[in-house]
Amino acid sequence: MSFHEKSIWAMLTANVLVYGWYFYNMVRIAADVSVDVMAIGVAVFASHMIVTVIALIIIAIVSHIVIALHSLKADGEVDDTEDERDTLIKLRGENKSGAILGLGVVIVIGMILVGNGPFLTANMLLFSLVVSETVAGVFKLLDYRRSF
Repeated sequence: MSFHEKSIWAMLTANVLVYGWYFYNMVRIAADVSVDVMAIGVAVFASHMIVTVIALIIIAIVSHIVIALHSLKADGEVDDTEDERDTLIKLRGENKSGAILGLGVVIVIGMILVGNGPFLTANMLLFSLVVSETVAGVFKLLDYRRSF
């Protein structure tokens, strides 16, 4: 398994776990508290987002250090070069994720037009981004496994 494939596995796992925790808490909080009040919605969103971003950064740093240590060659270098295959796999995954993100944004625009508040709008935009990144990661891994 290449350095890039391991990196995709690490980030895909981190995104699913951390954002899974985030959205689980957002749904639970939205059911218990009136987040339509702007101050409450912003406070809840901001505090959870800070924890989410810090957790993702820490997981990304630690996982890439571990991946790099396991990918060391005899001369002490990490083979993280990107060839044409890696570039094509990345482009194919990003192409599919772009369509998902675009669809999510259109849905959120529709939600705004029917009167949804800023808390739901911000979380749905973030959800669209997370789903698109997850789709990109899954398709990249499928392409690596198929030896595209």
